[in-house]
Amino acid sequence: MTPWFAISSFYHLLLWVSLSAIGYGFLLRRIATIVQPHRLRLAERGEKYLVICKEPEERALINFYLDNAFNPWITIHAFFILPIVFVQELWRPAELDFVPADEDAHMSVCGLATMSVFAANPLFGSLVAAELLIATIAVALVAGNIALIKRAILAMIDSKISVRRGDRRILAN
Repeated sequence: MTPWFAISSFYHLLLWVSLSAIGYGFLLRRIATIVQPHRLRLAERGEKYLVICKEPEERALINFYLDNAFNPWITIHAFFILPIVFVQELWRPAELDFVPADEDAHMSVCGLATMSVFAANPLFGSLVAAELLIATIAVALVAGNIALIKRAILAMIDSKISVRRGDRRILAN
């Protein structure tokens, strides 16, 4: 006797998974189209900002932003590393190794890079945003110190940059 119900259930599940994957692909394409002007602005502002950067750490950070504007793995990495970084920041707060040459331009490039990375992987980007919201609420209620969240995010970015420093490729001009 053939278990038609089980076969039918399997094909229904397969159909929904396939439709979900195709729908997510269309969503990624639509978001990439919407974010494309911001990514172009990121490239323009980042290249202009690299000219005025004097600190090697800041240059490495801006290069990281520019090199990983389309990288969907950044949000996946951030999703798993962010809770660890928050716990580390409770015991040993990290400080930036540099003072930005132009604070407004630096924050503009950082914001555009964040938007671009979020658009590269909106699923994990939403999960990271939820983690940040939960951590912000917890820190605001417990410690009343929002600066802890900022330090944790900067430490996470710095840890990712130190991993990239081992990459010694010759850059194209």
